[in-house]
Amino acid sequence: MKYRNLLFFFGILLLTQSCSPVLQKEINSLQKEPLEPLELRPGYDLFRIRMDVIRERQNTANIANGPSTVNAPYHRLGFHLGNGLFYDLNDNLCLLVPELYGIAVDDDFEIEEQTSPQRKNRYTMKGDVYRERFGSFLPQVEQTQFERDEKDGSLIIKESLLSKLRLYESEDEISLKYPLGRTQIFREGKGFRVNQFLGSRDFIQIKEGVFLDNRYVLKEKKDRIEIYTKRAFSKKLGLLFTMVKAKDGRIIIYDEKYRGYRLEIDGTKMEYKRNRTIQAIFERIK
Repeated sequence: MKYRNLLFFFGILLLTQSCSPVLQKEINSLQKEPLEPLELRPGYDLFRIRMDVIRERQNTANIANGPSTVNAPYHRLGFHLGNGLFYDLNDNLCLLVPELYGIAVDDDFEIEEQTSPQRKNRYTMKGDVYRERFGSFLPQVEQTQFERDEKDGSLIIKESLLSKLRLYESEDEISLKYPLGRTQIFREGKGFRVNQFLGSRDFIQIKEGVFLDNRYVLKEKKDRIEIYTKRAFSKKLGLLFTMVKAKDGRIIIYDEKYRGYRLEIDGTKMEYKRNRTIQAIFERIK
């Protein structure tokens, strides 16, 4: 009986620790510094080396296993919000690794990503060729060629022999042209609009932050950024995350239960955790 009681005690202790607010102590003792002001700047992400904050889920049908949900793919077009944040047109809110490293679009670089002790990915940009190498043993390698069209100024993105995209950019519009269509972000009124098959989407810079397509609102406070979701059938907002930055460069994005993400930057290395679990370790090789 005593043995069973002891097992019960340790089980409760383990459960309590696993449900504890893992970031609370660190946040309460944090020496904060102001974040960059929020902005709403249409743009694109050519490399898609990201750390997820909000990853959209999509329904999918499988004949064998029935319906399920999967991560939405990253979209190249979206909005730069400041502090490395990027919101793409598939409703993914992420931190862009190249931007946090200060890498410009035309810079050469090599970044290694470790997602587990056995798995490493490598991203290399050299000249006009970008290579992604996934895995260490029998790796999958993908290559993208970039080329500037001197006639119309568009950026040609060749992902394969059968996949060629064109990126057009002007002061009031950014568009991505596919073989069978085009996605456009264009200035309209106080913000920007995206027209899609089932209607239009509006993105607006508001007084206290940014309004993202009736899905999310980011508000700028004195020493933090608050990320809200729009509640269905209501004008009220629900707080999802608060983002703060420490004087030593750490970035913490946490919910009301003090759980979330922690990014630590140490020179050329970045470690991204979800609560206590490492999501990825990045290192800029060159």
